[in-house]
Amino acid sequence: MNNNLTLSLRIGAAFTSGFKATFSSATNEVKKLDTATKRYAKSIGDVYKAQAARNKAAGGASLGGLAGVVGAAYAFAQPIKQAIEFETAMLGVAKQVDGARDAGGKLTPVYTSMRKEIQMLGREIPIANNELAAMVEAGARMGVAKENLIGFTRTAAVMASAFDLPSAELADNMGKIANLYKIPIPAIGELGDTINYLDDKSIAKGGDIIGFLTRVGGVAASVKITGGNMAALGSTLLSLGENTETASTATNAIFQKFAAAESGTKSFREAMGSLGLSLSNVQKGMQVYLCCWWTVMAIFGAAG
Repeated sequence: MNNNLTLSLRIGAAFTSGFKATFSSATNEVKKLDTATKRYAKSIGDVYKAQAARNKAAGGASLGGLAGVVGAAYAFAQPIKQAIEFETAMLGVAKQVDGARDAGGKLTPVYTSMRKEIQMLGREIPIANNELAAMVEAGARMGVAKENLIGFTRTAAVMASAFDLPSAELADNMGKIANLYKIPIPAIGELGDTINYLDDKSIAKGGDIIGFLTRVGGVAASVKITGGNMAALGSTLLSLGENTETASTATNAIFQKFAAAESGTKSFREAMGSLGLSLSNVQKGMQVYLCCWWTVMAIFGAAG
């Protein structure tokens, strides 16, 4: 049987059975924190020396005293370390967010407001502030509008926690997906809900579905298919045991052929004809939202 038709049959059978069943001065701040850290280090060193002197006078070292010093050092160091990591991450935000610096390179109220909003977000989501800042940077780099950055980051952060994925990487991927599938940023949460549903109802993992969406995003952008429908197709193929790479490669090949059906090879045209499908209608259907999905379903149904 023709390879294209075989692939269509496999995906068609998989989908119809599977899917229906489930469906700066940030730099200056860093320098200040660095100075503060050194001061704390000196203070801790002084405490250690004083404790050692007392132990010596008492006739021996005290393990309890040493443990106290170590505990004090950790207690001092952790907040400083976290603050430095946050301010470092904010350098990326200052670089990517429009208006965060003025023409002279100085930080603006836009930066100050964004900094505060990120810190507030850190109080409601169990992700470190520096990671949230990195997500904001990723969103800005992907073209997310300034006024939508916090909402986008909140959605991406929830997804990162749900799917146990690196937060900055997920934000980067979701920004790409929003662009490729022409999804308004305020609506990106709907796709997140779809992916979460598919993650719960199938054996496909949310991270793999996201990987599939990014890999087929190019061909999806050339036709009129929604991110939710493509996610469902990816989930179905992944649940059959395909990995992200093979599932996306097959999908890219098929959609490219459907989108250019009239200029397909002789064997492809004959295969479509044997299914009773009009090449013109298939090609036109791929370029209309809603019609695209039903066109694909019709082809799979005819093949199955």
